[in-house]
Amino acid sequence: MSPKLNSSISIHRLAADLGLRPTENPVQVILAYCHRSVKKFLAEHGHCAGLGELLNLLASKLGTRIIETNDSDQLRKVQHDYVNRGEKIFATLEQELADDDCYGITFRLQNPELWELHHVSIIDCRGQKRYRRYHTKWHEIGHLLILTDQTRLAFRRTHDLYQPKSAEESLVDAIAGEFSFYRSIIAPALTGQISFEKIEQIRATYCPEASVYSAILNVSKLWPTPCIWVEARLAGRKSDPPRHGFINLGMGAYCMGWHVRKRPPRSVKAVVLVNEYHAIPEFTASLHKNGLTFITIAHPFVEGEHPHEVHTVHDPIEL
Repeated sequence: MSPKLNSSISIHRLAADLGLRPTENPVQVILAYCHRSVKKFLAEHGHCAGLGELLNLLASKLGTRIIETNDSDQLRKVQHDYVNRGEKIFATLEQELADDDCYGITFRLQNPELWELHHVSIIDCRGQKRYRRYHTKWHEIGHLLILTDQTRLAFRRTHDLYQPKSAEESLVDAIAGEFSFYRSIIAPALTGQISFEKIEQIRATYCPEASVYSAILNVSKLWPTPCIWVEARLAGRKSDPPRHGFINLGMGAYCMGWHVRKRPPRSVKAVVLVNEYHAIPEFTASLHKNGLTFITIAHPFVEGEHPHEVHTVHDPIEL
């Protein structure tokens, strides 16, 4: 986890509000706190077969009703229904979600019925936002897992590529990533040799709503053997003649091969197992030697027996 996040005053304050001990690594301590909460809910409920079932369990335990809106008419109806029953905070719902960078919002009800959950989480699934709905739902759950101000009326998930996230939003994203692919549930599938096909099988079985991209990022972080995600393109100019043959890229006992019959329109991608951190420079040298360039490498090395002991590293590096 970023040292900047661990040094954030707001994150230290949040840890104190949660009753956690002072530490130089409050993010790790908060994640451990969330793990304890989830384990407690599971002990009361019993085993969850899939991550969707876990999501619904946590939503119920944390007191929120999740509503997905797939079109503007559905969104307006939700807004109309709640405003008409006196929940004025919903009056700006459509306006807030009109922002392309706002994917979801959770409101605290001011006049809930006796049988009703106290929060409502609206997930915007219109247009391109639908591809992020799975993470958005878990993001809202993340907020509730660390909610200390019971009078807080609203919080929202934003995703602006051009603006830095607040410390709280970054932390909640980390919590969402931790539980949207909860190790205890998908652990039985983390066997054999990692591949895109294996990751897709896990996604389809345990969390079909998750995007392929998020599945690659999160499953690779949980894989019991260290691995990297490699993206490479053939070096040279477009005017160069097509290249034929077979490229072998070896690293220790593992060797990956690509057939190259013409310049591919897209990059070549692979998930590769590695034995230790210092093997990455060896691998990048092998890529360059074989005429490949523009490499993106993500290296989620698992450190520690439990996922919350040392947060896994997953920072893309451009070489």
